[in-house]
Amino acid sequence: MRNIRHRNIFRYHPRYGFTFRKNLYVRVACNEPGNVFEKTSYVIQTNSAGFRCEHEPGVECGETIKVLFIGCSFTAGDGVSNKRRFTDLLEKKDRSLKIHNCALSATGSDQQYLVHRDMGPVIDPDVLVVSPYAGCLGRNLFPHKISYDNFSGGLTRQPKPFFTIDENDRLTLQNIPVPKVTLESGNNKSASRENTGLIGRTIGRGADKIKGALAGLLSKPSAALASYEDEKSKGYRLMRRILEMTVNESNASIKILLPLPHKESLDAGARPDYLPLFERVASDTGAKLWDVSERLLKLPPGSIPGLFLSDGHYGEAGHGAVADFLVRKFSEI
Repeated sequence: MRNIRHRNIFRYHPRYGFTFRKNLYVRVACNEPGNVFEKTSYVIQTNSAGFRCEHEPGVECGETIKVLFIGCSFTAGDGVSNKRRFTDLLEKKDRSLKIHNCALSATGSDQQYLVHRDMGPVIDPDVLVVSPYAGCLGRNLFPHKISYDNFSGGLTRQPKPFFTIDENDRLTLQNIPVPKVTLESGNNKSASRENTGLIGRTIGRGADKIKGALAGLLSKPSAALASYEDEKSKGYRLMRRILEMTVNESNASIKILLPLPHKESLDAGARPDYLPLFERVASDTGAKLWDVSERLLKLPPGSIPGLFLSDGHYGEAGHGAVADFLVRKFSEI
């Protein structure tokens, strides 16, 4: 089976940089022996708006409760089929909910804010769930992301929207409309401060080395985690303000912050360093904070590695554990 990658399933978008292609139904090759059902491939299905969701935005849903999720690949479900993601499992287990998953893979909270700004008024949710993973903070710092291009065999500099922040924490949106992607030379070792060190050591060693380096950035976003500990850092300030804007601009009756832990934070076995920022945003905006890491850290010893795929995303077991947590939390509201 051909390994389908970015340029097959994504398309250019002038505000977000890219979205999934509309009305997709495609099977993507993978090699994940830890999955029970999908060890060698998984299905990506999108709606007419270009999101991995079976529901169409703006369609009335009767008496069900409309829930909008925004986030990155951890919520979009990279590595598993739509039906095995925690959002879809939650909807299956709680028939009172109709869930719109508008998460977009490989995005920062800046792009996710823009997705919400567009899709929130269309879907008009009763509940908004903002569910970034910890590493989204690092993505907010740059006007582009670096990814491997399966066709050229090199790196692509994927432009994205971003915010600048002044000394009074005022944000200014930049890069709109988003420039289209440009191919980078295979000898470029300074694509961005976020990933120069790791990528620079792998240039010239082949596609597998490059892709492995990119996966390592996902599973161990150490630079981003350091910013969570410094309230004066640009990363912390940007993340806080973007989350505040997202929550405050929503008309949903209930607003929930659901930060998603990555493997590194759970391996530490302690309270994640990112939580104080989310607690501050929740306090300042009136949003609820749901800490799924507390639930995952109570799982049997040795079970944490089994929650994740080889590239650092949640596998079937990880999505199942998050879904179980959400079923209980939604029953309480």
